[in-house]
Amino acid sequence: MIVQYVLTIFISIYFYRIYHLSLDKNAYLFFVSQASGALGRIILAAWSDHCRKGRFFPVLFCMIAVVFGFLILILGMSGSIIYLTILSAWLGFFGMGWYGPWVAYIVDSSPKESVGFSLGLAMSVNQIAIVTAPPLFGLIQDFTDTYLLTWLILILIIVFSLFLIKK
Repeated sequence: MIVQYVLTIFISIYFYRIYHLSLDKNAYLFFVSQASGALGRIILAAWSDHCRKGRFFPVLFCMIAVVFGFLILILGMSGSIIYLTILSAWLGFFGMGWYGPWVAYIVDSSPKESVGFSLGLAMSVNQIAIVTAPPLFGLIQDFTDTYLLTWLILILIIVFSLFLIKK
């Protein structure tokens, strides 16, 4: 969820500062990312329900896809609206859509007698991260005057999280 909220808050500002996009183009890209995220929540949750490789695989796939998306964002290959639309859709779909598979994975990997506690704890930690991440990333951007460090830290958080997750 850190990715979702940092993306929601900073992606439009990033596109404005880096590519000098107008308000209407930024609004369009924001809509694309949000709509793709909503679609991702449905499609990825359905995939999670039917994935033969288990619940963990869709979560892993989404995390890798988001890292890939951030790397593409960092490379800044193009400022064309088509490129940015595809990138916004990708980051929205996987960066926001992974939530359902993650919750299902938490539930399925929890001991049967403590599913509620496990989910409650995961959601509480998640909420703390949601509240603290955007201001911290904003401070990082303010002090460094670049988004590179922000995106790299998000990538590192995702990679570090992969090591914390147990199959």
